[in-house]
Order: sequence, then C-alpha cells, then structure tokens
Amino acid sequence: MNVDFTDQGSGLDDVFLTFESVETGQQIYFDLGRDDFIQGSLLSGTVAESREIDAFAASGEWKLTQIYGRDQASNSFSFSRSNFSSGAQWDQFLIDSNIQSTFVIDNPQADTSTLIINSLSLSSDRLDPSQPGGASLTVNVDFTDQGSGLDDVFLTFESVETGQQIYFDLGRDDFIQGSLLSGTVTESREINAFAASGEWKLTQIYGRDQASNSFSFSRSNFSSGAQWDQFLIDSNIQSTFVIDNPQADTSTLIINSLSLSSDRLDPSQPGGASLTVNVDFTDQGSGLDDVFLTFESVETGQQIYFDLGRDDFIQGSLLSGTVTESREINAFAASGEWKLTQIYGRDQASNSFSFSRSNFSSGAQWDQFLIDSNIQSTFVIDRSDALQPNYALTATAQALQEGNSLTATVNTTNLEEGTTLYWQFSGDSIEASDLDPSSLSGSGVVDANGQLSFDVTIADDQQAEGNETLKIQLYSDSSLTTPVGNALSIAINDPESGSTDNDANGLVDNRSVYTLFNGGDPLTITKERSDGSTRSFSTTGIPNWDATQAVQATDGSGFNVLLEGADGTARADQFLVWTTDNTGLISSSTGWKSADQLAQDGWEAPFSTDFNNDGITGVPTAVDNDANGLVDNRSVYTLFNGGDPLTITKERSDGSTRSFSTTGIPNWDATQAVQATDGSGFNVLLEGADGTARADQFLVWTTDNTGLISSSTGWKSADQLAQDGWEAPFSTDFNNDGITGVPTAVDNDANGLVDNRSVYTLFNGGDPLTITKERSDGSTRSFSTTGIPNWDATQAVQATDGSGFNVLLEGADGTARADQFLVWTTDNTGLISSSTGWKSADQLAQDGWETVFGDIFSSGGIEDTTPPDLLSYTLSDYNIDLSDGDVTVDVTAAIRDDISGVFDGTFANGDGGGISFARWTSPSGNQFVSGGGFTDPVTGDFLNGTYNDQAVFNQFSENGTWTLDNFFVVDEVGNSTFLSSDQLNELGIQTTLEVIGGMGNLTPNSTDLLT
Repeated sequence: MNVDFTDQGSGLDDVFLTFESVETGQQIYFDLGRDDFIQGSLLSGTVAESREIDAFAASGEWKLTQIYGRDQASNSFSFSRSNFSSGAQWDQFLIDSNIQSTFVIDNPQADTSTLIINSLSLSSDRLDPSQPGGASLTVNVDFTDQGSGLDDVFLTFESVETGQQIYFDLGRDDFIQGSLLSGTVTESREINAFAASGEWKLTQIYGRDQASNSFSFSRSNFSSGAQWDQFLIDSNIQSTFVIDNPQADTSTLIINSLSLSSDRLDPSQPGGASLTVNVDFTDQGSGLDDVFLTFESVETGQQIYFDLGRDDFIQGSLLSGTVTESREINAFAASGEWKLTQIYGRDQASNSFSFSRSNFSSGAQWDQFLIDSNIQSTFVIDRSDALQPNYALTATAQALQEGNSLTATVNTTNLEEGTTLYWQFSGDSIEASDLDPSSLSGSGVVDANGQLSFDVTIADDQQAEGNETLKIQLYSDSSLTTPVGNALSIAINDPESGSTDNDANGLVDNRSVYTLFNGGDPLTITKERSDGSTRSFSTTGIPNWDATQAVQATDGSGFNVLLEGADGTARADQFLVWTTDNTGLISSSTGWKSADQLAQDGWEAPFSTDFNNDGITGVPTAVDNDANGLVDNRSVYTLFNGGDPLTITKERSDGSTRSFSTTGIPNWDATQAVQATDGSGFNVLLEGADGTARADQFLVWTTDNTGLISSSTGWKSADQLAQDGWEAPFSTDFNNDGITGVPTAVDNDANGLVDNRSVYTLFNGGDPLTITKERSDGSTRSFSTTGIPNWDATQAVQATDGSGFNVLLEGADGTARADQFLVWTTDNTGLISSSTGWKSADQLAQDGWETVFGDIFSSGGIEDTTPPDLLSYTLSDYNIDLSDGDVTVDVTAAIRDDISGVFDGTFANGDGGGISFARWTSPSGNQFVSGGGFTDPVTGDFLNGTYNDQAVFNQFSENGTWTLDNFFVVDEVGNSTFLSSDQLNELGIQTTLEVIGGMGNLTPNSTDLLT
C-alpha cells in the first residue's frame, strides 16, 4: 500500500485505512506512519506498508471503507462510507481523490463462519477478596470454530450496584485443552481488594477467529434485561457471581482542584514551551489510579491530552495528594484559546467519573461547572498550523558585506497562486542609496508552488558607516499597512568599519540580531526550524530574556551563549545556555535553570561569573559538615560521595530524569545517605515531615553509583524499618527499643511466631522469616499483626518434610470469619505457596490439621484419607454411527465417598480444581473424547449420588474400537485415584465402544479436533 501526501506545515504523522470484505464484513487495516516513509519528505512524500493477507480471508471484492489522516500538529481528517448518502457517492469521492479502493481475493479455503461458544463457566459464584491472600476468579470457555481457529474472546462483568467492571481477555495463549478448532481457553483474574459487594453480571461477550470473523453481544442488544439473561441461559453461559467484601470501595475519586503552569504559551520561544497540569485529589478507599484530560483548540479542534497516573504522584498519598504531568506544546499547535473539553478519573477499584462538554446543554453551563469545581480550564497559544495563510521569509545569508547580494524567498501555504505580496526595506541609517537598485520597496507574485523570490544587493558606497542591519518586512497590501509573516534581519558588514565588542561580552555591539564577535569575524546566532530554514534572534524584540555573554567552547567546537531572564517576567532570576557550532547554529540548550543549578552544572567557570553569589566562581566545593552523606546547601539532594558529588535522580517514564528539591517538597526530607555495603551504590533515608500524612514514616531509596534511584522500600513505620534491617546501615535506633539493629527474635509463648513484631514473622529457631505473599505483579506483601480486623495468625509449625512451614489463621470473634480457620503453607523463606481456604473446625479436623496444630478445634477430629468409590458408569449407546455427522451420547455415573464427599469443582477459598471425569481413547491412541465430568449429583448427594453428563463424538473421529482407559475420582479434601481399564473391568464397567462412519481415518492430521 503506497500513499502519496502533502502537508503544508508540521508534516505527516500517520494515515489509517480500513478495507472490508463486501461479502462478510471481515476487515484488514493499514497504519502508515513516519516510520513507513520511503521517499520525499514528511511535507511531501510517500509512505508504504505491506500486510500479509490472512490464509482464511474471505473470497470476493474488498473495499476501502475508511481513511483517516493526521499531521504532527494533530490536524486530522476522517472520511468513511457512513459520511456519504450512498455507496455510489463514496466511490465517486475516492475516484476523484485518485484513490485505488478495491481488490479481489480468490481463496478456496476462505473462512466466513464465526466462532461458536459452547459454554462458559466460572470457578466460583461467591468471592471474598478481603480474605488473607485475596480471591481470584477463573473463566473457562469451551468453543468450536469451523475454519481458521480461535483468536480471542473478550468478556465484561459489571457490578449491578456500582457499575465497576472486570475484564477477561482469553486468547490463543490461554488455550488449555483440545485444539484452536475445538477446545477450552481459560483465564484467572485476581479480584480487586476493594471490589464492590453484591451481584456482578456479564454485560458483554465478544469473540473473533483468526480470519477476523467476529460476533459481539451485550445487554444493549436486547430490549430487556430478562431477554439478555435468557439468551445467556440458552447459550449455556454462567453469567453471574457475588462478591462479599467488607472493605469494598464504591465511592469515586474527587478532584479538589486543577491548575495549569501557565495561561499563555509561545512554542516559538527558545526551547519551545511546555504546559504542566497539577491535579489535587481525594479518594476514600482504594486510592487514585489515573486522571485523563482533553484540551481542545476552539479554532481548529486540535487536541492535547494529559494522562496522570500513579507514577505521576508528587506529594501526599494516593488517598489524598497531587499528581502532575508536563507536556511539550507542539511547535505547530493552533493559535488562540484552548479549552478543557473532557475530564475522566478512576480509582484502583475501577470507580470512575467522566464529564465532558457534551454532558451539558450549553457551553456556559460546562464553563460554570468547571469554575465551581475549582478547575483551571483554558490557556492561549501563540502559534498555529491551522489552515490559514502562512508566510515564511528566509534568505540565502543572514549577514552580507557591502557590494554583495542574497536571494530572499517567501514560502507560503494556504495562499492562492497569483497573489501579489509587497516588501519594504528599513533599518537604522538605511536609505535607498544603500541598495542596488535604489528602492526601499518592491512587489512580486506567488507562483504555483506558493513561492516568491527576489534578490537583494547592498551597494558598496565606499564610506565608513559602521555595521548596519537591514530589515525586510512583507505586506499583503500595496500601501504597506498590513504586515504578514516574519520580519527578516540581515546584518550588513561595512568593510570600512570593523565589528566591535567594546564590553568584551563575546557578542557584537549594536546589532539588531544577536551575533557572536568571533574575533572580529562575526557569526549571527541562528536556530534551525523544523522545515530546515533558520531563524535569528532580535536584540530588542524578545521581552522575556537577553543574551548577555558568549564564550568559545574549550574544545574549539563552537560557542556557549548565556541567556538571562528579564526582571519582572516569568524568567526572572533564571538562566539558560545555548551551545552553538562554529557557524553560530544552536546545537543544544540547557533549559532554564536557577543560579544554584547553573553553578552546580559547572557553568560559572566558562563564563567567569559567580551566578549564585556564594563567593566561589566555579563548581562549589562539596562539603558535608553534618556528616549525613548529603552535600550541604544544595538546591537539589546530592550525594557527598567522598567529595565527588552525585545528584540524586529518578528516571521518568519518557526516559528523562528528574532531581529532588531540598526545599520544595513539603511532605518529606532526605536526612541521611550511606554507601551500600557491596559498593553497588547508595541507600538514602527519607523521613516524613511532622504535621503531614507522612509524619513518623520512613522510606529508603537505593541508587546506583551515578545517583540514579533503582528501587524504593515504600513508606514504612519505625518498627517495620527496624525489622527490615535498616537500623544498622544508618546507625539509627528508629523504633527506640534500645537496639540499633534487627531486634532479637523471641517466642515466649512458643507459638512459632516472633513476639512483638509489626508484621507476622516465623520464629524459625531464632532466625526470623517474614511471612510474605507474592502479588500478581511479582512484588510481595507482608501481613500486619495489628491492622487486619477479620483474623489473627495464632500458630506456626515446621512442615514434617522440612519444606517450609504451616501457619494457622483464626477468624476474629464478631466478624464474618468467627469460628473459621485457614492454614497457609510457606516455603523455607516464609513465602506463602498455598492456602486451604476458610474452613470450619470440623472440616479442618477432617483434613488432618489437628495432628499438626494439636487438639484446638471443636470436633475432636475425623480424618478423611480415602478417595471416592466408582459404583457404576454407563453410556446410552456403545455403537456410534457418524455417517450423518456428530453424535452425542448420554453418560451416567454413580460415585460414593465416605466423609468429605465428591469434589464439586470449587474449594472453600473459591479456587477451582480438577474434577472427577472419564476419558475415551481412539484405536490409534491419538484422539480423545471426554466421557463426562461429574460435579453435581442429579440424585442422592455428594456422599452417595448419581451424575449425568454427555460425550460428543465428532464426525472426524476414528473408526474402530474405542477404549475407556482412564477414570479419575476425587473428593472434597483432595483424596483421588485414577482407575485403569483393567480396574474398571473388575468393577463390571464396559470399557469399549464401536465407531463407524467417521472421517478420522481419512484425515490423520485432525487428531486434536475432539474434546
């Protein structure tokens, strides 16, 4: 796919195309961006992308149904079939636009049928994420596809009460049995610890195969909820579950205020312009997840987005604090007013709000809502790539000696061919006689390319007039009253008068644009624009700053130019340094810095200036008089490092780094730094400030040997910091227990747990191990001994095989866990490897835990150690004729268990497990058919019941004698056994059946088509 394009301003960003099968609606997408550029430039060129056509793509004609394009200033267009009243009009539009819009696919193996969901089941219908270790939900989807095979299934469950949502995305990587043509996919999700209590319902189900055939059903497709529920029942889909959560969070995030760093921006200033958004928030439960903002140009509809999340947190906590994000403003962003048009917020429990202009009946109501909500919602930009006439005046030289010529060129956009433009020459002491021919004005006509060029010759009058500056200004009218575009300044060097630098600041005196003296061989300071042209900088026309000094780089590669912010402006008391090459072209910029920052970055010596007035011209000598490992009197936290200071930095998500102000962070202070014992870097102690949410809390950063933060402990209490072993490195008794170091482990009550710890800790013979649990992101958590209201860990004993420990939890009186018990199993590091789930005293006794923990339960103990007994197993037919297609056989089994009962598929903690089942094997041993799964008795009970299910023989099954080679039975406590064919025969169970009329023997590669 090749796309030829033109853009008049910022250049191409991307083009997105959708082709659709006329027959089936399958789609193929092309996304052509800057990386796909093959010729020309991003202002006028070609992008190309190749896509491999799916092996199962539908035959017939495919048509372009949508085309979208965007430039780097976010100006965009979107055209689709739906924009036109008829297909004929859309086709004609594409023809007129020189767009080839159709192709044909001839594919004998085309797949045009959608995926079929045979059933959907959940591992549990009731969950409690507040229990130790949390709760997870597993979804199993049985499916069939007749062609290309499953690609993915997407599900949305929603809280009836709050609208919170949980998503499942089951794809090819989640495949567990069968094949991608007929099998099962599964996915488990950990339930959010703050998820809403009450009923949750399936509200959407979407499926797609690898040929892009798809279906989508949701509550909104049905006229009533009852119809939707019946549809799910008819489709064999388990669609509801209940969450019981005493710590549920159902309240949304609150935005207290939103402020902007500026209400007026000029992206054409040196270094461009950026906008910072600060959002103060409060959340009553789970804490902030993210805030998303959209600002839109009133004039053009261009948009700027801000996405502020947990990583953008700068002060307070995730329950009450501030997040901030800075965005660089596009150099071509539209001029004029920009307004906030949407604000979206979400907490970690997925409670969310969304407000936009479209929610209000008028713009005035929306504006008043933002004012009432303490939200700063507008700013102004002074730069545009909007579709209005643009004029760019450039010249072949920025400086000219008398007697020489240059060519000035006007590049225009959005201006009609044949338009007449006018220009005027001016400047101090500039007269008509200074030009050849002697005229101070002229005119010309814009050509078909939007260009106009004219020559400028400076007359050599043989007089010593001194260096002068010629200004060229464009006008749209012959009376020269309406200036357009930029004015261009040309330095005129008078050979009879040399350049001067009487104040010895490295810049030529009395020039209209900043010019490097360069030993009398002046160089105009220039900056390259995005279109390849260059600009100079007026010595009088920039109100916010002045260039005050220039020095040659020590390596001779160019010059360093000092800019100082003007008093009374936003840049007052700030400094910036440009680095130029040997032609005066700016190659880099330091950005605006304070005097201290400039001194610390080493710029005092090159400019021979004591910027921060500390009495030292040069990098300040690093001192650490209080011996805390941090350099004294620095504006940002800096490691002393034996007198070789390292600024402490943190990497942002965009790859840049930030430092930390020693005075500008109200919630904490860095108070000490020590070198890591292995020499790999440093440990830095942060202490929460009194009177803030961080009072009496501590945090430790670990840095590498450059000062870059590599990890953080998170905020901890004094006890936690001591128990984690941080007292010795910092030589500080944080918890004031009289011991500087890890407290000696004692277990006076001999319960296997260390006494008087803030988190549960295994005694382990005096070598304590903190009990931890791995989170889904790979990190670990510990468990507070005082902060968990529903239960207490009361005993720990070492496993008899020495593999770890067993830890007993008892539910607290007066809570939902009263008279219940749970056992964790840990490895030898204290990491939890499994959990029994909550059980009654009788159940725990029956599971044999009294022999581990002693006679502490109510029942006295009945131990269940034997698996269930299979009494009978029969099929409705043992002669299967597949001549007419698939055959379904009814299955009946009778199973008995002595104590705990046949396993029903869900453990007490909500987790699923393997159920009792039978399996038939084909003559070749390569095909298998499930002979039934048994979880719910239709007569009797789990101790002695009868179970019904079905077995499906696919038309591709092998012919011949099939064997019942495997029958698995399991009870509620996990006692299980596999019965072989011989054992089943001994029980009087028929273990063979005959298949005829099948196609499996003709297609030996289809061995995985059966489930």
